[in-house]
Amino acid sequence: MARGGHERGKAGSEPPRPPEGWRFRATSPPAPAGPLSSQPPPLAPTSRSIGLVGATGIGVAAIVGGGIFVLGGVAIAEAGGAAIVAFTLNGVIALITAL
Repeated sequence: MARGGHERGKAGSEPPRPPEGWRFRATSPPAPAGPLSSQPPPLAPTSRSIGLVGATGIGVAAIVGGGIFVLGGVAIAEAGGAAIVAFTLNGVIALITAL
């Protein structure tokens, strides 16, 4: 038997496996040789653009998002602890509507 308690195989047989309990990090296979190993051609440059509808959507989303934070403070000031019940009920109704 060879070192580590494993028998050495003949040429062409599978390599010896490590003893149980050993951990090792898997490595990626080597890159293919030949014309397939060359780098792909560079990508064409792209440009970013946004239209009127996209810009309007971003603006409305920002206003609504900010309003949600303000609404919480106003609701607590007006309704006190009952605002939490109202927001919970609203969330349940929104969830049912989404389904």
